[in-house]
Amino acid sequence: QYRGKAVSRWREDPLSDRWGAYCYIRDVNSDRVWSPSFQPCQTIPEEERVQFSHDKAVFFRKEQTIETELEICVSPEYDADVRCITVTNRGAESKVLELTTFVELSLANPIADEAHPAFSKLFIKTEYDEQTKCLVAGRRARTVEEEPIWAAHSLFEEGTLTGSDEFETDRAQFIGRGFSLANPKGIRSRLRGSVGSVSDPVFVMKRRFSINPDEKKRFFIITAASESKEQVIRTVQDLAPGHSIERTFQMAWNRGQIELHHLHLSEREAIGFQTLASQVLYTPPLRPWREVSIRENVKG
Repeated sequence: QYRGKAVSRWREDPLSDRWGAYCYIRDVNSDRVWSPSFQPCQTIPEEERVQFSHDKAVFFRKEQTIETELEICVSPEYDADVRCITVTNRGAESKVLELTTFVELSLANPIADEAHPAFSKLFIKTEYDEQTKCLVAGRRARTVEEEPIWAAHSLFEEGTLTGSDEFETDRAQFIGRGFSLANPKGIRSRLRGSVGSVSDPVFVMKRRFSINPDEKKRFFIITAASESKEQVIRTVQDLAPGHSIERTFQMAWNRGQIELHHLHLSEREAIGFQTLASQVLYTPPLRPWREVSIRENVKG
């Protein structure tokens, strides 16, 4: 969220849990598709670890000979979500892989978006900024009092200053008819690059790369928000160099330590409060007494 408005669309859904900002990885030769986290592909990996801390979230995953580590944090300096994906080839053969990002856009008050999602989507316009190689989206104001909101999205490899040239902003074009978010059509075909007043706006970017045995490659994903188009593009430009991403993660850790010191909390106490908050703010897993009540219910 940014100033009370949802940048990306999310719903609390304990059953399917299909809302979020996602990544896909595809092995071009074997045509295997998976994601660095369990969602959205929902494949069972050989090895998986998830770690949540006060400064970032880390998802480690091993699919056959490919290891991925996805780190996520919020920049303390900029209004941006920053993600770092490290891909390592542990096999004896070189691989050709594709990395694809997916963010479903909202850019609206969460309550208004949930009440009328189709209507809310009509006011978003997307475009591609050639200079910074990033996707940009803005919401057209319906009233004079409505504050503007813009978002930008970029995918780039460490060592480069430009994002991916293959992109899409139309959700229907990316997923495709008869396909699903777990296995979208756009994963195995070139992205068409649709921009403008699309019916269902998203941010999708794709980058193909080769990785040799025992080689490690890092990719950065930035999703930024601001009140102006110029500022949101500037945010992506400022974060694009790899050392800026490293600084962002370091500052997130520093800020977390300062907060713990200010609140007089230890690491263990902070984890306890986070666990308690998750039970209060979101629907928790079924407790034994709830399972018994559901099984014993004979009413319609």
